[in-house]
Amino acid sequence: MMSRSKLSLILLAALLAAGCASTPDEDGEGDGRWGDGESREETADREDEEADDADDAKEEEGDAAASKAAQRFGFAGQEYEEALEEEDGLLHKRTIYFAFDSDDIQEEYEEVLAAHAAFMAERDEAEIILEGHTDARGSREYNLGLGRRRAEAVREFLELEGAPADRIEVVSFGEERPAAHGSDEEAWQQNRRVEILYSGVDR
Repeated sequence: MMSRSKLSLILLAALLAAGCASTPDEDGEGDGRWGDGESREETADREDEEADDADDAKEEEGDAAASKAAQRFGFAGQEYEEALEEEDGLLHKRTIYFAFDSDDIQEEYEEVLAAHAAFMAERDEAEIILEGHTDARGSREYNLGLGRRRAEAVREFLELEGAPADRIEVVSFGEERPAAHGSDEEAWQQNRRVEILYSGVDR
């Protein structure tokens, strides 16, 4: 049977060991330090600094990508309106045409939309409205829906390419605002479209 003096020595040693390795419990008690000697405040400060560094790195990466895209599409260093009005530039193309009864983006417009997405990503002032239109065939209700699907398809493409979603608005006019009047394919083709309207330039 263990003597009382030995038991006392064991308990004393256990208490001393616990005091040396004191860490905060779930209620925040203890001496305020983790097992590695770092205080709770120091840990919080370090984690905040690491998060800020990660955000800064991500922002710098985004700025570099936007600058590279501006060089690629030819609007680097241009003023807002100048870039949009340059006749030979991709940004001057602001009407996207569609096949009959379709909301699929045709391959020939992918580079144009990529340029618009890059421009919006680089220029904070760039806000757009996407107007969806159709030809006169079909009911008014159907064409309003088709016009919206076309505008939504353009918006989705732009967002996938990096355009900020909160600066894109979608509206459909269906057959109500034709670009060309007539009852032949030439007129219908011009009316199956989405128009990209920039703030400060087109509206």
